[in-house]
Parts: sequence; C-alpha cells; structure tokens
Amino acid sequence: LEILCKQKSFLMFLVKKEQIIIGYFFLRCYMNGTVFKGRMVDINARNLGIGKMMGYIMNDIVRTLGVRLFTSISPKNFSSLQSVKAVNNITFLILKIFINMVFLKNL
Repeated sequence: LEILCKQKSFLMFLVKKEQIIIGYFFLRCYMNGTVFKGRMVDINARNLGIGKMMGYIMNDIVRTLGVRLFTSISPKNFSSLQSVKAVNNITFLILKIFINMVFLKNL
C-alpha cells in the first residue's frame, strides 16, 4: 500500500471516528479514462451507512472527472453487491475467466 499511496493515480480516502479508522475507499485511475474503485468498512462500523456514503462520494468524484467507473465484487459478497446497487445503476458483466466485474453507468 505504501508504494500505491505514493502514486498520483491511486487516491485513498479514510473515514475516521474519534481518530480511529473505521473505513477507507480508493480510486485507481488509468490513462484510458477508466477508474476502479474499492472500499472497506470496519466490521464494528457496519450497517451505519458508511459504505453507502463512501459510494456517493466516489460517484461524485468520478462524475466530476468525467471517466468510466468499474469495480469488481465477488458474487458471494452479498453485502457489497447490495451496497453498490443502492447508489448506482449497474450492469453486471460476468466474464468467462471467472472474473466478476461491475460496470457502473449513468452515475
């Protein structure tokens, strides 16, 4: 992570409560105008709307940049799928090589 954080194409944001990190999200930008996003919420801070809030913030940033946003989610990760669905119009693309990608459109 230290190497990634030094790269200007990798943007990481922290969510803190009383100086304790309870979540983070990142945007990884590429020269072709695409961005991959990811996020994590501390297990003790789940179900508080933090993931949804981070999703809206990421969408605002990407909308301002005018780029296409992607994420990858395991189909077994129901919580992440629901969280992404709550803040996006999504199209699921399941690639034959066992990679599951989500293309977020109409932000």
